[in-house]
Amino acid sequence: MNPYFEITEQNILFRGVIYEHEYIVYCINGRVNVNTSYTMTGNGVYRCCIYYNRKLCDTISEFERMSIDKIESQAYGSYMDGAR
Repeated sequence: MNPYFEITEQNILFRGVIYEHEYIVYCINGRVNVNTSYTMTGNGVYRCCIYYNRKLCDTISEFERMSIDKIESQAYGSYMDGAR
């Protein structure tokens, strides 16, 4: 199984940094996730590692109601998931 998947710049909803780790929040098929291990491959494409990925919520409207503390907590959890 390939541990990587790709998303485009159009899917990115938010970017941030938690404890010196950059993260992206993105939406695919209506579901919102956070990822802390990604590289830009060019042309607005991001290559993300599945081990550093975590679901945030089921809809963009739910994401818009989330506090930054909740987003950052899940981003840090995403990083720790992958680091295991």
